[in-house]
Amino acid sequence: MNLKHNVPIYIGRNSRGKVISYDMVEEPHLLIAGETGSGKSVLLRSLLTT
Repeated sequence: MNLKHNVPIYIGRNSRGKVISYDMVEEPHLLIAGETGSGKSVLLRSLLTT
């Protein structure tokens, strides 16, 4: 876990088990892509409310 981020967004883990995260303060643009009905809006609401 990277505690250096002001507003961390945790993406997951890479193939070696290292946590992948981004700081929304430094990288405010986020692309969420997928097919219809795959949960993009649910994910976005979850990110904004947690």
